[in-house]
Amino acid sequence: MAKTYVTLTNEIEQTLQDSTNLTFTLATELNDRFQDGLRKVAEFVPHIVKVPFAIETRAGAASSTTSGALVDATETQFLAGDVGKNIHNTSDNTWAVVTAFVSTSQLTLSRDIMVSGENYRMYNKDCSSQKQINIEDVEDYIWIDKIEFPVGKEVLFSRDRNIVTLKLDTVLDDTKDANANKIIHVFFNKRHKVSQLTDFAGAVDLVAGYSEGDTSIVIDGLEAGTPTIEEDQEFTIAGRTEVYTITAAATIGTNEATVSFFPGLEADLINDVVVTLIASTLDRNLERALVKYVAGSAALSKAMSPIVEITNAITALALVNSSIDSMSARITQVITDIASGRTEVDKVAALITLGAVAVGELGLEIDQSIIDLDTGRSEINKVGVGGANIAGQYANHAMGGLSNARAKLTEAQGHFTQGRADEALGGAYLGEGAGELNAAASILSQSGGYAREVTSRLSVVNAARAYTGWGSAKMQEAIDDLQAMAAPKYAEEPGLLV
Repeated sequence: MAKTYVTLTNEIEQTLQDSTNLTFTLATELNDRFQDGLRKVAEFVPHIVKVPFAIETRAGAASSTTSGALVDATETQFLAGDVGKNIHNTSDNTWAVVTAFVSTSQLTLSRDIMVSGENYRMYNKDCSSQKQINIEDVEDYIWIDKIEFPVGKEVLFSRDRNIVTLKLDTVLDDTKDANANKIIHVFFNKRHKVSQLTDFAGAVDLVAGYSEGDTSIVIDGLEAGTPTIEEDQEFTIAGRTEVYTITAAATIGTNEATVSFFPGLEADLINDVVVTLIASTLDRNLERALVKYVAGSAALSKAMSPIVEITNAITALALVNSSIDSMSARITQVITDIASGRTEVDKVAALITLGAVAVGELGLEIDQSIIDLDTGRSEINKVGVGGANIAGQYANHAMGGLSNARAKLTEAQGHFTQGRADEALGGAYLGEGAGELNAAASILSQSGGYAREVTSRLSVVNAARAYTGWGSAKMQEAIDDLQAMAAPKYAEEPGLLV
């Protein structure tokens, strides 16, 4: 029994040692690489799906003239499915596209090109030859493996984007005829599939049934809840050989879902026919290779992660430079503050000297005042030889000397006060310098932290090399396994390998 999506993704997580998805998210990283891995597996061991197409060779002549329309009441061969096909007026070599189905005898055209009696040919959408088909509705293929026309006979072909041209020399049947040989089988190599659903059985849910060519049906009996049937999910219908591919995601509700698919029904479909959603297209060997490939691819995807760390390291390194610049500015300020403090301290010594001089002069004035007072005292009781009040004059001299002494005292006090102020200012400068040094030390510590961050982030880069190396080796191991499982290709001459 094939392994489920959950089982395979669990094995991938275990291989990566990340079962709790701390490093790799399941919904995005692992699932994206899972889908890529399914495609890679198909490149070595193809998943071939047969898809039927039909050639288009109907032709006729306009039976009447209607503006912007093609009217052919003679053949009455038009179908609702003709919308989008090309109409070639072979009488005057003009072209138009069918834009609407009116009836079996009338189509609306994109241009007014047909008048009564003019001949026309109909081709498939975007085609210009009866030997061409348009494969645009098949979107998930890797390459075309082969084409059969008639069914069972391989035919050469060329492809120009969505248009495939068959290399045929035979005249094709008129596809209006019921027995016309018009079915082409195109064998596409498609991406392998692993469904994320848990229940894969359902049944057609329309009492009236569906008609040939329909591309949408309702399926009931599906799993409970509201899971999503993914785009490109493949399914089969009981009793039929075609594999249908869902073309748009559909949500299950009350155990049923409406799904759109390609190719359209090749025959009418009745109610309650069993529908089986394909769980997986892998065998056990391919499952093992897929697990290795996806795990390696996921690990290798982290190769770009160091770029983020390198960018962050560069940012941190810029912060280191900025911190060093800031620290340099602080140190420059410290030098300035110390110089300013030294200048103020030098001023203190000069002021003390000036104060000492003033104090010395203060002593002289006081000594002279004492002498003048003593002299005046001795002259008090004498008759003044030199004047009426010799004692008073000496007293006045003494008072003048004392006044001078007070002035010298004030001067000395001023010098000492200024000295104390300059000393305080010098101390302030020194204190500011000490503060700047502390700030510089803090910035230096911060710079060291940024530098350690740079080292740490760059060490992640070194570790990532080993991680991505492991991923590359694991992917190569998976590819080696797939190459061993790939079927050899033979040249046209028997016994030769390509």
